[in-house]
Amino acid sequence: MNAVIDISKSLKRAREAKGLSQRTLADLSGVPQSHISKIESGGVDLRISSLVEIALALDMELKLVPRKGLSAVNSIIRSTQAKAQSKSMLDVMAKLQRAADQLNTALAGDRGVAQLRSRINELSRISLPPESEGKLKALAKQLQKLITGKTEVSSLQTVLEEVNRLRNEAVHQRDSEPEGRWRSAYSLDGDDDA
Repeated sequence: MNAVIDISKSLKRAREAKGLSQRTLADLSGVPQSHISKIESGGVDLRISSLVEIALALDMELKLVPRKGLSAVNSIIRSTQAKAQSKSMLDVMAKLQRAADQLNTALAGDRGVAQLRSRINELSRISLPPESEGKLKALAKQLQKLITGKTEVSSLQTVLEEVNRLRNEAVHQRDSEPEGRWRSAYSLDGDDDA
């Protein structure tokens, strides 16, 4: 059953990365939106026909992979996943960068602002999970309040800590590799460690 949950999460991530709503994906795949919602939440067993249609609409392919080759395939998937964020995520990140730049103008020479701008710049080059978008929006609003003087300058430290936390989580996110013994992506002739 763990594989079904992994597939459901992968489909949802792929849909969000393409900036598609469930309704748009339903139109593209011919699978009802309500069924896509249930699939993404793990509330329904996947039918192969639905899975194939959804995967094709997301420009993905379904393949069965020998277990021995799974590490190599997972590595390739991670390296080829679109580093580009969804358009809305990019918009939020740009808004956050503009706010930090405006704050830098307002508080010229402040070391905290310089550090914040540096961290936001780093964050913009990291592939962030879609659930980070709401947090980034909240941080941009908090910076706007700082710029307009509607909040204390001390809240700058709170924003900096949250940006650091988001950055660290994204950089150090755990592999989605299956639990268990790590295996080499390849083996030499005569190696049989199974």
